[in-house]
Amino acid sequence: MKNIVKAASVGLIGLLAACGSLNSQGTPSSLTANSPDVQATASAALDDLNTTAAMLDSSVSGASLRVGASVQGVNSLEAAALSWNIPPRIYALLRDLGIWIPVRGTTAAAGCTITVNTSSTAPQYTVNFNCTGTSPLDTRSYATTGEIDLTYQNGSNENAGFSAAFKGFDTLITFSDKSSIERKLDGTLALDKSAWLADSTKPWNIQKSYTDTRTRKDISGTALFSGQNVFSVSKTYQPDSQATPGAAGLIGIAQSTPGSDAFTNLLNSKTRSLSFYTNPTIHYDSACSAAPRFNAGEKDYVFTSSSGVQSTLAIKFNGCGSYTITFNGGTVPTTN
Repeated sequence: MKNIVKAASVGLIGLLAACGSLNSQGTPSSLTANSPDVQATASAALDDLNTTAAMLDSSVSGASLRVGASVQGVNSLEAAALSWNIPPRIYALLRDLGIWIPVRGTTAAAGCTITVNTSSTAPQYTVNFNCTGTSPLDTRSYATTGEIDLTYQNGSNENAGFSAAFKGFDTLITFSDKSSIERKLDGTLALDKSAWLADSTKPWNIQKSYTDTRTRKDISGTALFSGQNVFSVSKTYQPDSQATPGAAGLIGIAQSTPGSDAFTNLLNSKTRSLSFYTNPTIHYDSACSAAPRFNAGEKDYVFTSSSGVQSTLAIKFNGCGSYTITFNGGTVPTTN
């Protein structure tokens, strides 16, 4: 679990450090595999895959959190989630987004209040964060505010699916040199299993519509980068096994109905629009502990310029924890 959190955090840092510029129409300005904007898009794409993995992970439960807390220790995210009674699915999202929270009742939690409200009607869980503290694991300071709502499709459990809604969710990470990274999330991630429950040959359906806004500041508080990604996609998940459907399976995004990523550099108002799809699928495996937890297949992000010229960023998985990222055939360096 600890490696997944670290990988997600590093991916966010790499994205913020990497971003560069496009012209006002969003047309590539001599982009290559080494261009900052290409590296930024690659990191954003990997971070988005992490949220998909968090949605599919069938291993998370109250029991798994107790085991994780025992193995990872008293300062682990598993222990913190248990101490605040955070639902396992929300724990998975925090984990794969690289967000730390302190264990309730510890010194690190002196500035932290997390309230978990339950209801028999939607949403079944409303988790509000107003939390500041310094992690004993990496000595970074974290300030997390906002809300995550968890709604069960059948009203009682995740069997038929769920949705997680981020509302003004804001995490600020401040490093020892006083530089910082802030990420704001608003929108909904939804997993629907209803068609599969009626016919086990049918896939699960995933809908994602959310905004991810990121700002990086230097030690003086000057903004080095501020950008926004608006993701929208509908995808399918076909389980490998009907007996253990959440353990592994194929994710598909049709090229005929691709997802979209609208990116804006908030410092200069430059924009770019991309479409993305799987080519033809990517394979998820919950047994893979390296983020993102996919081990085969390819996902392509395509930018089409105003003149019709296309450039392709391709993420190809070659095994658990092993992937290559290329832009028009050239290898893209990343820090994920």
